[in-house]
Order: sequence, then C-alpha cells, then structure tokens
Amino acid sequence: MRTVPEGLRERYDALLDELLEMGEFRRGTIIERYRRCGKSRCACADNKHPGHGPQRILTYKEEGVTRTINLASAAAMEMARGHVQEHKHFLDWSKRWQRVQEEICDQRMKQSLVPAQEGDATPVQDGAPKKKLRRASRAKSRGKSRP
Repeated sequence: MRTVPEGLRERYDALLDELLEMGEFRRGTIIERYRRCGKSRCACADNKHPGHGPQRILTYKEEGVTRTINLASAAAMEMARGHVQEHKHFLDWSKRWQRVQEEICDQRMKQSLVPAQEGDATPVQDGAPKKKLRRASRAKSRGKSRP
C-alpha cells in the first residue's frame, strides 16, 4: 500500500475513522399512507374519513425494479428511518472520500518524474481549449448497397 501524502494524511485518517464508526444502513424511501378499500358501505368511503392505515412502507430500486417492504410497526419504521438516514450519511462520506482520493492522485501525477515518450498524447492543460475533431468527408451508407 502506498503512503498518503502528508498534506492529506489527516483528512484521509479522519474519513477512515468515520467509516469504521458508521452504523447499519440501507437505501430507500419510507412513506406512511392511508388507503380506501373501495367498499361502498365501509367507513373509509366517507370523504371525511382518512382511510385505512397507516400503512408503513419502505421502497427502493434494485436493478431497475422497485422493491417494497411493509413495515409492521412504528418501531420498525423508526429503525428503517435510521438506516435510511445513515445511508445518506454514507453517500456524503463517499463523495468526500472520492475528493481525497482525487487529490492524492493529482499530487502523485505532479510528483511523477516519468517523461512523456514520443507518440504519447499531450495532456490538455487546465483551461486550454480543446481541438475539434474533423468529420469524414464522405457520407456513410444508409442501408443495402445496390449491385
């Protein structure tokens, strides 16, 4: 494992300590809803009635599919709320970790003494305009060609 540059060692160690102290987490959204059952003789059919419930639900996406977990009690909902809040904390930590890692990489590239070899692409300087690529002069075919 490489050493961390001195100027970043304190932030690096603080982020690692913060990660070790982090609790359980999960992604998702928690909602509490009241529903109408649709029976005409039920009390929920009255506009003044809030509906059946509360139904406590945790939803999250997994591989493009929305997953739903019914939370049986208010205690389960509070526990899940803490997990979701801790996930937000983890996402914030992840962004700060990424910034530190990028700064480490930047410092290593600046310290690098490897000279550029012929044929290597020249790095674009900060703020320098990029060159535009030229388009091919002939049109591309669109379909089957005729014999």
